[in-house]
This record gives sequence, structure tokens and C-alpha cells, in this order.
Amino acid sequence: MSQIKRILVIADAGMRETVGLHRAAQLAKRADARLFLLMCAFDAMIDMSHELAGREVQRLAKTQYLEQRQRWLDERAAELADQGLRVDCELLWSAEPHEAVLARALELKPDLVIADLLPARKGAARMPMTTLDWRLARTCPAPLMFVRQDSAPLPRHVAIAIDASLDRQDAPHPLNERIATTALKLAMFADADLHLVHAFPYRRPSFVIGVSADLRKLYQDVRSSSHDNFARFADAHSIPADRRHWIDGGGEAAAALVQFAQAENIDLMVLGSSYHSMLSRLLLGSASEGVLSRASFDVLLVKPDSFADELKRHYNLPELQARYAAAPEESEA
Repeated sequence: MSQIKRILVIADAGMRETVGLHRAAQLAKRADARLFLLMCAFDAMIDMSHELAGREVQRLAKTQYLEQRQRWLDERAAELADQGLRVDCELLWSAEPHEAVLARALELKPDLVIADLLPARKGAARMPMTTLDWRLARTCPAPLMFVRQDSAPLPRHVAIAIDASLDRQDAPHPLNERIATTALKLAMFADADLHLVHAFPYRRPSFVIGVSADLRKLYQDVRSSSHDNFARFADAHSIPADRRHWIDGGGEAAAALVQFAQAENIDLMVLGSSYHSMLSRLLLGSASEGVLSRASFDVLLVKPDSFADELKRHYNLPELQARYAAAPEESEA
């Protein structure tokens, strides 16, 4: 099994030590991986201050703002290095942090990117997904883990959520394999137990007048084929029988997956995000979008191999990488 060699963690621009940072450090230590701390900092007031106070005042304010954050990053990197970790840190001034993360992910090719979700409001069960969170989910080409602030340092119960309808008898679908490979590596280094789940997304045709026998047969054939694929996939990855979970989602796959996770105490779900394009936007698949918007657990999104090609339709990738590679505030510790 391939190893986890590089972990990129998005450091909090508010200079808070988050669960995501601690999880990244734990995984890096166990996997002997290199850790990259990336902070994307920006202040709109400073950015516009030249209009009121002049360029020199803006320069001084920006310098002070960035120096404070660079010191914080350097201190965190030094602490982690004292624990025996190999650490690099970088500070970027960026009004579009998801683009900075995209540029660095393309350059570093990390095995894992970790992002923190903000604490939920009092009384709320779910973490709020910000605009930045959604942009990261839709554009990050590397496996992306969203971590709640009430999560344990490492996950204990990991679920692989596959789409068994994509598989064929001769071979599993490449995205399902990528999901499984990512989850297996993570579960191994976290010493977590591993479950396999599939929520069959189609609703059983009602036995009423107007529903043909052909439609009912089609439903049964698709369900049977998916069930066989699910069993083969579980066998191929040595998933114990008591950790195989087939769910008839009844047309609501996301809701079924969330209910399953809550019932089985799953604290991390690994699922694919098959992209969809609408005009100039990248969108997640409906199941991954639905799980992210409802989850009370951590989520790890895995993109298909072809995702880099899809990105080229939406971004000028060479220009994007050159822009951040040339950033004057960039530094390494």
C-alpha cells in the first residue's frame, strides 16, 4: 500500500491552534510524512486603506499584519520540528484562498489536505460550511479532509462510502478504488476501524396502476447488480461482514449516509466527489454535497483522476501557479 508522504494543512489566519492542525501533526508523525503549513491571510480594510491613508500607511499596516502571522507560523513550525517532524510553512496574501490552496496542491501533490470547519453556533449540531469551505471542496484536486472543532485528535471509526452502481464485473470503478485506497491508508495510520457503506439511490417503484412490470424489473436488475458489485468490492478489500452496510436510500442517498454515520458512531466518512459543471462553476455530486451540508462528523472528499483536466476548463493553471509562486510575501520555515 502506498504511504502518506505529504500533508498540507490550511493554517488558521486568526492564529488559532485548531483540531485540524493537531490531527495533521499526529498523522504526519505516525506516517513519517512531511507537513506543510499554509496560511492564506487577507484583510480587506488594509487592502483598501491606500485610498484613505496612502500607499505608505498601507504598506506598513500590511507588513505588520503579515509579520505577526509569520511569527506565529514559525513558532508552530519550530514546536512541531522539536517533536521530530519535518515541517515547512508558508504565508500568502490572497483574497481568494481557495485559489492559493489549489496552486499549492498542484505543486506539492499532497496525499492529504486538511481544512478546519468553524465551530457550530450554540445549539447547532452541524458545522457551518462557509463560502471558502464550498470553494475548497469544489476545487481542491487532492483528498480534502474537513475537520470539526469538537473532533478527537484522530478518527476512530472510518466509513468508506462508495457508489457500487459504477462498478463492473471485470473491475471496480477507478473513483471507488481511489476512495478505498485513501481510506485504508488513513485508517491504518489512525489505528481506526473501517466500515464500507453504499446507499442505493433509487426508490422502489410503487405497485400501482401505471407502473409497468418492465420498470419494476429494471429496478430489481439494477439493485441486484449493484449489490453484487458491493459484495465483490468488500471481498477485494477484506472488509469484515459485520462492517458491510448496504442501505436502501429510497432516493435520498445523502440523508441515508448521514443517518448511518450517526447510528454507527462514524467520525470520518470518506466519499467521492464526482464533479459537475454548470456554466463556469464546478459543483460537487449531489450525494457529497448533501453529506457535507448535513454532516455532524468529519468528511474526506476524494476526486477522480480526471479532475485535473476538468480544472483546466475553469482555471488558467499555469498563470495561477505562477501568480502564487511569485508572491513576495511567500516564505518557508
